[in-house]
Amino acid sequence: MSNSLLESFSEFISDARLKPYRESVDSSDELLIYALYFWNTALCESFYPALQALEVGLRNSLYLAIRNHTGLDNWFETVLTESHTEELSRIQRRLARHTGQPVDLTADLVVGNSEFGFWTRFFTGEYADPRKSNHLPPAVLISAFSHQPRHRNFDLAAINRRLSPIQRFRNRIFHHEPIWHLDNLEQVHFWILDTIRWLNPDMVDVLRLVDRFPEVHSQGPGHYRYILSDKLFRISSALVNARL
Repeated sequence: MSNSLLESFSEFISDARLKPYRESVDSSDELLIYALYFWNTALCESFYPALQALEVGLRNSLYLAIRNHTGLDNWFETVLTESHTEELSRIQRRLARHTGQPVDLTADLVVGNSEFGFWTRFFTGEYADPRKSNHLPPAVLISAFSHQPRHRNFDLAAINRRLSPIQRFRNRIFHHEPIWHLDNLEQVHFWILDTIRWLNPDMVDVLRLVDRFPEVHSQGPGHYRYILSDKLFRISSALVNARL
C-alpha cells in the first residue's frame, strides 16, 4: 500500500476532520479509518432523498395550512413572532445581496429560501397563547399533517418530539459531521419516513425508488475498505509499471 497516497488523502480531508474516525478504531489500520470516512459520506448521501422530501413537504404543507386559516397568501407579513420575523429579514438581506437590489418577499421566496428550523419552530408552542395577536390555533398547525395518526395524543408536543431530533440529525449531515457511529440510524430513518407519511403516504412509496439507506447501512465499512484497497492497489501497480 502506498503511504504517499494515504498521506494525500489526509492532506485533502485534514487531520482534524479525520480525528473522530482515528479515535474510534485501531489507528494502525489506516485503511479502515478512510473506509469509515467514506462509508459515513455514503450514509449521509443515502439520507438525502428522505430529508429533502420531509423538508420540502413540511414547508409547503404548513404554508398552505396557515394560508387557509388566515385567508392571506402573505400571512408571514402579519402573524409571525419576533424571532421568525428576524429570520425573514435575514432571508431578505441574503436575497438582496445575491440579486444586487432590494427584494420584496413573496410566498414562493419565503417557502423556497427558509430553513428547516424556520418551520419546525411553529410546533414548539411559540404560537399557542390565545391572548397574543399572532396566535395560531394548534389545530391549524396540526392540519398540515393531513394524514396524521388518529389518536388523541397527536398534538404540537408530539410533533415537536418527532421533528426536533430529525432537525438535529439533519444538521449533523449538512455540517459534514460523523453519523456512522450512531446506534439508532435505522430508527431515525424510520422516523423520517413515518413523518413524511403523516404528510403524504404516497411520497413514501415513491421515495423507495431512490432511498439507498438500507443498502448502504448494511454494507458497513468493510465494503468501502475493499473498494479502497482495490483502488490503491491498482494505482500502485500502475505507478510500478510506469517505472519499468
